[in-house]
Amino acid sequence: MLRAELAALRDELDARVRGEADRVIAEIRAVEVRDRRDTLAAGEREAVAGSARFVREHLADAVALPGPSATLEYALGQAPSGGMALEFGVYRGDTLRAIAAHRGDGRVHGFDTFTGLPETWRPGFPAGAFDDVGELPEVPGAELVAGLFDDTVDRFLAAHPGPVDFLHVDSDLYSSARTVLEAVGPRLRPGSIVLFDEFFNFPGWERHEARAWWEYAEKHGVRHDYVCYTHDNEQVAVRIDDAGTAPPS
Repeated sequence: MLRAELAALRDELDARVRGEADRVIAEIRAVEVRDRRDTLAAGEREAVAGSARFVREHLADAVALPGPSATLEYALGQAPSGGMALEFGVYRGDTLRAIAAHRGDGRVHGFDTFTGLPETWRPGFPAGAFDDVGELPEVPGAELVAGLFDDTVDRFLAAHPGPVDFLHVDSDLYSSARTVLEAVGPRLRPGSIVLFDEFFNFPGWERHEARAWWEYAEKHGVRHDYVCYTHDNEQVAVRIDDAGTAPPS
């Protein structure tokens, strides 16, 4: 009886060892394929390398932070007070709640279609992505503005005079970020903070929020400093030194 039980136990252990070995081998093969043949993985490596180069060349004096929430908190702490805080790209309202709680003055406004991206952004984020919000989120201390930015921002600004102290661009798309910057940019003042949620560190990053910012700053003669970024994610914040006036001649 004891011999039979030992034999059964040995067979069970052998099967477990074989199963674990097969699992490890499969994972090693998957890593090998990802390293040698996965085009998306290659794009991610190139994006990290390009972002690291950008950090070395432009963000040497900026504060590196360990996560999006830490970057948001730091950026909020750098912004002046007395003006508005605007977020473009609310989704479920998590960052807007943090902004409203930090500002605490009721002059916080969040813009979103609440029906998903109007066009494809990058692999894995087609038109309609982020359309799972359902009912508009509840964000105490903030006003929500629903609709395409092209349809809402100019009308909103016409009814809300005054400077913008904090601008959170979480629009993903180049076209959306460009719309936001052209509309809100004239309301920025020296000291205002612009935080981009998807500035770099993903394949194609140079074609979206980063591109919109570079084009806007050059077109309007905006002088700025990079103040902080997330070292292992996509967020970058800038401080306005001179908001500019008109496209340089």
